[in-house]
Amino acid sequence: MGSSFTAALANSLTPAYSLATVVQQFPEFQSLPEYVLAHSFPKGGNNPSYLLNVSIPEATMTMFNRIAVQILSLPSLPRSVSNIQLSPAAIISAIYPLQGNEAAIGLSLLSRPIERIAVINAINTVQLVVAGPYKQLQGTFNILGRLPLFSSTNGINTTSIEGLGGEEVPGQKFWGLTTVTINFNLLV
Repeated sequence: MGSSFTAALANSLTPAYSLATVVQQFPEFQSLPEYVLAHSFPKGGNNPSYLLNVSIPEATMTMFNRIAVQILSLPSLPRSVSNIQLSPAAIISAIYPLQGNEAAIGLSLLSRPIERIAVINAINTVQLVVAGPYKQLQGTFNILGRLPLFSSTNGINTTSIEGLGGEEVPGQKFWGLTTVTINFNLLV
């Protein structure tokens, strides 16, 4: 695995940055943390407490899907990229492609210990954090690239997130994350 692996991994992480740019430019995405928090509730039943029923406005979801198709259709993108995700308030609210990934919708990344570590690291460092590889039920191994986003107007005050050791970014709130899922088996 040397420099060619590093280059392939770096190239596979670009969708997280592309989606972050879109989120920061379009007002349709700006208020999503507050919307998701107001419209999320536990699934109940036998579901774990870190799985929530969540929804985002239909027009925003349509825009996300259109943009995700464009990002994932870039000819320079390696085939190792499995999906991209949008997680306002650290709750997975949109995934493209959705097919095969439905179970992840509503996952509260700050409530599930294995996800929380990478999210806290991303918030503390204000940088993309790569985690994994994790073995999936399908037998593949995935790497996750999580990029934290901050906003001056919308999001969560970082002082309200338990376990953060970093300094609060003055005038900035934690908006959420963009994530790219990379199939490790196809990357190497």
